[in-house]
Amino acid sequence: MRSLAVLILGVTPGLTIAAPPVIGTVTAGGAFRLNGDTVMANGTLTEGAVIETARGNLKVRLSGGARLSLSAGSRGKLYRDHIILERGETSLIETHVENGIGFYLEASGLTIRPERETSTGRIGLLGSNRVRVAALTGGFRVLNASGVLVANVAAGSALAFEPQASAAAAMTHITGTLTEQSGHFLLTD
Repeated sequence: MRSLAVLILGVTPGLTIAAPPVIGTVTAGGAFRLNGDTVMANGTLTEGAVIETARGNLKVRLSGGARLSLSAGSRGKLYRDHIILERGETSLIETHVENGIGFYLEASGLTIRPERETSTGRIGLLGSNRVRVAALTGGFRVLNASGVLVANVAAGSALAFEPQASAAAAMTHITGTLTEQSGHFLLTD
């Protein structure tokens, strides 16, 4: 019996499973959902965590330095370098862009990337197929599902986008005034 007890105790530490790496924290004034569970006040985020707000806002601080908040009625899936917004609206408070690479957001097939570290803004889903990007400071680059630049949203402006269906992704429709300058064409919306 003693040999069996020693054997069991000796094997048990080897069965320890490593916890997934922590990518940040989330805080709220009340209850919210984290990976399907109701949580009060705060929680720890791991890669791929799903957070949902009900009535109140919540704040996210990621270990890479990015900070954002989700408005009431929002849902998103968080990773160390981006969030996939599934419902509602988020505010990017601090983005930490270094060498053109940093925290970004995905919504309805569009990718929204801050142009610099000081870029702040609000990105939201309007209905089932529109994405609104409002740049407060800095600016944002909006790319389609193929990675093609759709728009630059400058500080103090806002634009709404209706992503095209995947069959029409190869075709882009832009409306505006076409002018020629020094042998180059320029389209202004």
